[in-house]
Amino acid sequence: MANTKIIKGQVWVSGNSLIQDQTLIGPNGATSNNTVALIDNIWEDLLSENGTVQRDRNFWYWTATQTNLDDEDIEIRVEAPRPKDGLLDQYNGDPNQAHSDWAKYWINKFNEVAERYQQSYTIQPKEIVFQGTEYIEPGTGNVKKVEEKRVENNNMGDITNLLINLF
Repeated sequence: MANTKIIKGQVWVSGNSLIQDQTLIGPNGATSNNTVALIDNIWEDLLSENGTVQRDRNFWYWTATQTNLDDEDIEIRVEAPRPKDGLLDQYNGDPNQAHSDWAKYWINKFNEVAERYQQSYTIQPKEIVFQGTEYIEPGTGNVKKVEEKRVENNNMGDITNLLINLF
């Protein structure tokens, strides 16, 4: 295929695949657009010991090649998604059962959140303090004092109850 060029376009996750738009330009100038699956099943790749996902601190990504405006191929990073519901259930919260670093990372993250929740029995603070203040009432010049209000978590329940406690 002499003088044939492939322009590699946008890369994204669609469904269970990592796909890329590509344009083939033939020797006579004819073009053909196509969508190519770079990874057929991203979940298998993410759970596999030999997966292609990479890590930079807490950022999980795949690398792909894309054509820039100068007609050069450059390497880009495509962020890997967080686990979908039920994907890591097979490991029962044990990172040692997982084969990939990505799965171990997310199992540990979920375990940390669960542990913090059990320690405090809440994600919200146990008490919210609304600071008191003073202000001058417009029109009258009177000094108004707003008392400090403390609302405990067990009194709140949800935002509606929080507002009822305040007003």
